[in-house]
Amino acid sequence: MLVTDSISISGQGGIFINSGASLSLYVSAQRFSIGGQGVINNNASATSFYYFGMPTNTKISLSGNAQFNRWKSMLQCRLYLGGGGNDLYDFVGSIVTRSMTLNGHYNMHYDEALEQSGPVRIYVVTTWNEL
Repeated sequence: MLVTDSISISGQGGIFINSGASLSLYVSAQRFSIGGQGVINNNASATSFYYFGMPTNTKISLSGNAQFNRWKSMLQCRLYLGGGGNDLYDFVGSIVTRSMTLNGHYNMHYDEALEQSGPVRIYVVTTWNEL
C-alpha cells in the first residue's frame, strides 16, 4: 500500500494485522506518527509487516504506550521513539534508519525469524550520543 498523505494515529487507534494476513506500507508522506495501540501484528514473525520510508518520508514518530510488535522497517528518515509502555517488549522486529532518538522506557527485541527472510547484515552502530 502506498501512503502519500501524512498520518497520525492516536487514542484507541492502531494498525491491526490479523493472523495469516500481511501488510506492506510504502510511505512517501513527509510524516508518519503512531501512538494509541501502535502496530499489533498477530503473526509469529515480523515478516508480516513491512514499513518502507521513501526519501520524502523524513520523520516517523512512535509514542505513548503503543506496542510495535513484529515489524521490519527500512527508513531513510529520523525515527523518534517516545514514551514506551509496560509490555515485556515494546518493539519487536528490525530497523534500518538514518538516526534514532529514544525517550522514555523501551524494551527492544530483534526478531530472529528475520534472519531467514532477507540479507544478513551485522548490526553496526556508527555513532552514539547519550544525553
